[in-house]
Amino acid sequence: MFKNIDKKFFLRSRLIFNLVLFTFVSVKTTFPNLGETKLAFLDIPFNSDVRLIRNMYGMSDAGSYLDIALSLASLNNIQPEQYFYIHTWSPGQSIVLALAILASKFTFPLYVNVFIINYLIWVFVIIFLTRHLSSGKQIVFFYSFYLTFLISSDFVYYFYTNMFHSESIGNSLLFFALIYLSWLIKNQILNSLKYVFVGFVLGFSILVRYTSETGLLLLMLALSMWLILQLLLTARLKSRLRINQKHYLKILKLTFLSILVALLTTIPWRILNFTLYDMDTVRLSNASSWTIYGVWALENSPEAEYWSGYGSNWACKIDPIKCSSLNNAGLKSLTPKTISSEALKSVIKNPTSYLAERYKYLKIQYFGDGKFDIKQYQKYFSVLALLSGAYLLLLLSNRKYWNHENFIISIIWTSFIINQFLMYAITHYEYRYFIILKFLIFGFIFSLHLQVKSGPRVLNRLD
Repeated sequence: MFKNIDKKFFLRSRLIFNLVLFTFVSVKTTFPNLGETKLAFLDIPFNSDVRLIRNMYGMSDAGSYLDIALSLASLNNIQPEQYFYIHTWSPGQSIVLALAILASKFTFPLYVNVFIINYLIWVFVIIFLTRHLSSGKQIVFFYSFYLTFLISSDFVYYFYTNMFHSESIGNSLLFFALIYLSWLIKNQILNSLKYVFVGFVLGFSILVRYTSETGLLLLMLALSMWLILQLLLTARLKSRLRINQKHYLKILKLTFLSILVALLTTIPWRILNFTLYDMDTVRLSNASSWTIYGVWALENSPEAEYWSGYGSNWACKIDPIKCSSLNNAGLKSLTPKTISSEALKSVIKNPTSYLAERYKYLKIQYFGDGKFDIKQYQKYFSVLALLSGAYLLLLLSNRKYWNHENFIISIIWTSFIINQFLMYAITHYEYRYFIILKFLIFGFIFSLHLQVKSGPRVLNRLD
């Protein structure tokens, strides 16, 4: 009895500590000078009109999101001059901002409302992780993650300098959805509504931050293949199926349902954008079809100069002769498929130069040194993520972790990690692009260590 009371008291104490600390740090980060009436990073009044905030962001990502959000909030049709925005960025962030704009008419200024949304998502994440990471090793790893995150430049990015960008809300929702789905699988929960809920959250996170779309498609493909294989084995065994095999199949089907719901959540916008707004693809963004041209941008071109600190024109640097040839032939006349194919050939021809060129900008942007004045202690989170990546590989090489649940969990997290590395292989590097990879590494480890409810276990180790 007393042991049970002690456990509950310890859990409540950690919950209170974690939430109080998070509230203090997030408020202090978002509103560094509570007595002032200005948004420091924009140098405009705190309660400025939304249109002024939008104009201050210009043609940036945040400006585009706010532009569409203003149209949605006022129930106006999206105009042809705005089509570029909705072709480049999925609508989730603009929907969230539109709701915050509408709420600002009755509650707080827009900036405060966006903070509250971001804050509440992270409160759910912190409560969930605190409750389900409760053994000694789990607690140590959680606080290593939690405390270094609170003092990191990533946290400042999420809660101050770039709150209107899609990374903060999109990445947080993705992190929560994958952790929650892993917990359902780990505890062999068969409640279909919970899988539908997590599927919707996952789908909406990708509507907010479209760059994880390929991860979702990879996951759908991998799960489909594994489910088909299991169904074929089931058909062969028929009456000889053991209880744990039947249960595993149910878990696998529910996981597939969750991923299917996530994909279906994005379908209405795909159809709307393609049919009504002249989108040239059913994907959530056509950015990859025009950003790929940047890899062959000449050194003195406007594109190369604009992205000079981000390593965008890496193909030109590793293969200058082909770069000159393609540009002389008319780069824009070539299809994205041809451009990509030529870049791949150059990588195969010059692998060492490619890796050296990519690493030169990777080591700068991963820690944020290229753009921000980052203090040494703010890099601890990034360093911990690298160490955790090595630790994750050790975990996966340990046979005791390879049970039925962890196999499905590994498929889920690996799909999104592969998506990130595919993106890093091609695109230019910005500091913000690496934040989600850090969360995927930590989330994967958390999922392998999640506390399992007491009771009979049905699934056994993979033999």
